[in-house]
Amino acid sequence: MCPGLTPTHVGSRRLPSSGSYSEQGEEHEHAYPDPWGDEGACPASEDEILALADAAFPSRSPHVPFGRGHDCAELVALARDDAGRPAPVSNFFLQDAEMSAQAAELLLQDAGRSALSADLFLQDVHFRTDYFLPEEAGGKALSAAVGDLAAAGAVPLGFALGLMLPPGTTSCTLARIFSGMAAKARDYGIVLAGGDLSASPILGFAVTVWGAPAGAGVPFLRRGCAAEGDVVFVIGPCGLARAGLWALERGGRKAADMLPASCRAHLDPRPLLREGRALALIAQEKGAEGRLSLMDVSDGPARDLPRLLGGLGADITVGPELLHAELAEAAERMGTSPEELYLLGGEDYALLGTCPETLWPDVRAAVPGASRLGRVRRESGLLLCGRPFTARGFDHFSDAAGRTQEVRRP
Repeated sequence: MCPGLTPTHVGSRRLPSSGSYSEQGEEHEHAYPDPWGDEGACPASEDEILALADAAFPSRSPHVPFGRGHDCAELVALARDDAGRPAPVSNFFLQDAEMSAQAAELLLQDAGRSALSADLFLQDVHFRTDYFLPEEAGGKALSAAVGDLAAAGAVPLGFALGLMLPPGTTSCTLARIFSGMAAKARDYGIVLAGGDLSASPILGFAVTVWGAPAGAGVPFLRRGCAAEGDVVFVIGPCGLARAGLWALERGGRKAADMLPASCRAHLDPRPLLREGRALALIAQEKGAEGRLSLMDVSDGPARDLPRLLGGLGADITVGPELLHAELAEAAERMGTSPEELYLLGGEDYALLGTCPETLWPDVRAAVPGASRLGRVRRESGLLLCGRPFTARGFDHFSDAAGRTQEVRRP
């Protein structure tokens, strides 16, 4: 039996030839294959899919007190107990008592502000079923969206899921997808508030996430706050996910024997939520709102840095302390340099930031893993060790897309 399934959750019908999840139409014995080749039963209706989701995800939380299943989810900004005191947010928010209490307090004091982001995660564009497990696909779909909340310095609260399912997707596969996504939702302390379902030629996820400030009066962090002379810094490794993609495309899951950290970075990224919140708190404490900028690395530092800098440029140095041990081996196999792999690799969900030089010691104290990458310059463009660096990371719509991060057959 698949995770999350009980006998009452397993449908006995196959999808109708139309591919829609409907009670109508004649039955077919797997006229369409499951994305992972599972040969079990398919859901007979949308209701069966929703039952699988309900088995995996809590429906109610202090933030969504009336649960899912309505035309719109009702989100409550104030959490109070019967005596009018801030109510404990328990395990629907981050899993330690300090952050649970903080989440309840910020709901009371900063109800007027929220951060929101949306992300797509599509089969054969962002992932392959050849080497992603269903749990990993569901987990990464949510993690990629939550990475934007990390860059805002936000506390995640909830998410909505638009789920596109190809005909033939079995109940077992769905339960495994939901299991992986629900595990990440527990880690991040967020509740599934609602969403939508559709039949589709491919498996796809459209995830919308939202969050609250990290405390009363704490700012959200954003791009475009840099000034000439500011420090450019990075938190977390870059280049690993691209190396992992390259290895997985060629060796499947056995590639993890060769490049374990790289494959893990591609299959199971970790948004840096605590680090983002720590920087938001520094911005408040030091009065640096509008002078400390942050974004996550989804398309590679070479492409994301210009977005962060808002028309300015940077002179950067990729020193050996920034390069993960696996990048040298991966770069040699890929026919490039570790530095170029570092700058062009996307989907690591590391954090890129800028701050005034005077604030840099405070940033390092708050986030010991922060490393100096370079300095902001007035002229646009990137210099690598003083020389122009014109290569760019991933862009879905550029001519270079097939040569960088997009999932394609070699």
